[in-house]
Amino acid sequence: MSGFGTKGTPDIRINTEWNTTDIWLRKKFVIETGKLPKHVILHLFYDDIAQVFINGIKVDNGLFDPYISRYAAFDVDPHTFKVGDNVIAVHCHQLMGSQGIDVGVLEICYDC
Repeated sequence: MSGFGTKGTPDIRINTEWNTTDIWLRKKFVIETGKLPKHVILHLFYDDIAQVFINGIKVDNGLFDPYISRYAAFDVDPHTFKVGDNVIAVHCHQLMGSQGIDVGVLEICYDC
């Protein structure tokens, strides 16, 4: 269960302990026909360095280095998603101190 990290990491709820140098996370999900997102936000907390891929496409644009001390929202190109099977993959690398990673994908629709 998300978030992953060490207890005591500020501003993140840790549900699963992660205390090694690296963590790789992968989640499959299905988008049904007619349900492709129009405006997508990546909701992310990471400490220290993160990489995010959706369907094999790197979506972080170099923004996820170094750590952030709060949850942040990043726009994702909705064309990254497809009807049918999709995969989000995340890598987080720990440099020193407390650590954590938590990722969510949100669809925000305005006049969809």
